[in-house]
Parts: sequence; structure tokens; C-alpha cells
Amino acid sequence: TTENKDNSSYGTTYLGSELICKECENYIRPHPITIFEHRYYDHNQTTDCWWDSHNISSFGTMIYHISHSKTIIFVDCNYHNQVLVQQTVTLPDTAEAITGIGHKQNHYSMIRIQLKGNKKEAVIFDGLFGSPLSWSQHVEHLLHRCGIHDNTQEYTKNIRLHERRDFGGRLLCQPDLFNCGPIACIVLWYHLI
Repeated sequence: TTENKDNSSYGTTYLGSELICKECENYIRPHPITIFEHRYYDHNQTTDCWWDSHNISSFGTMIYHISHSKTIIFVDCNYHNQVLVQQTVTLPDTAEAITGIGHKQNHYSMIRIQLKGNKKEAVIFDGLFGSPLSWSQHVEHLLHRCGIHDNTQEYTKNIRLHERRDFGGRLLCQPDLFNCGPIACIVLWYHLI
């Protein structure tokens, strides 16, 4: 399905569509995909504007669709304070981690929750190196969206910032206040592809 919308703040229109994939639907519900005109991306390259949340969520959904990973599951988590009426993601038995891109106070980070292994933990990929505990509501929200309601403290007490070993020997550093969205997308791509 498609729908043209005007985004007057950028002088562009975007296409609203929905990803329909039988394999993805086994784990996540159909998700809206927003596709902006080139002018939107050109505008963001030459200014200090943030990427739109819909754009970042769409990127995550498409990367997950490309990977069809059964071990690392992508869950949209932009709005951690939305009321959940029901579980929205069914984790496969093979799931080892949940990933999501969180948003708060005009800032994005990528979150990875390790479900299996020696230590259940949440790793926050934040190029500004803010307090990892400030993302604990996002971690709980991701777990609840996947139907995990018991022992969530086990994950939130083991929440930490990323280290070099978490991103191929590189340490993320955001040199400005507006490139957090692209950085979060790069980290998600690294973990899913």
C-alpha cells in the first residue's frame, strides 16, 4: 500500500508503504515503510537536522527484512512510553538477541539485548557516551514487546555502553549533536547483515 504525504518542513513528499513479507511476519507484524524523496536526504547532508524517526524505523525494518535473521531480531522501539496493548513480536526459539533503535530527547541509540549465553545484558551503542541507565526504559519496552515480562531487572542491572569488542574493534564517537540517527543505523546494519 502506498500513500503520498507532504513534509513541508523539508519541502519534500514521501511515500508511505507497508512491508509485507511472509518470512518477516513470522516474528514481526507488518511495519510501515517511509520513503522520502532525494531532497530530504540532500537537505540532511548539508544541515544539522536530525533524521526523521519514521525514516530510521523504516531503515531498521528493511535491514531486518534483507537479513531474515532468526538469531538477532529487530524490534522498533522509538517510543518507549507508548502503552502496549499486546505482545507485538514473537521470538523464535533460535533468538539470541533483540536489537532496536531507541529515541529520547532528540537523540538516537542502538540497543542490543543479549538473551542467551553466559550473561544476559543490554548494550547501548551511543556515540555521545551518555549514561547507559538512561536507556533502561527502552530496554524494558523492547523486552515487553517480545513478551518478556519476568526478570527484566536481570537485563536492566546489566546495562552498559558499547566497547570496541561490540563493534568490530571500533569505538563509536559522535562528533556533533545531529548524526546519532545515521550512526544508530550503521550499528544496526553491522549487527543484522
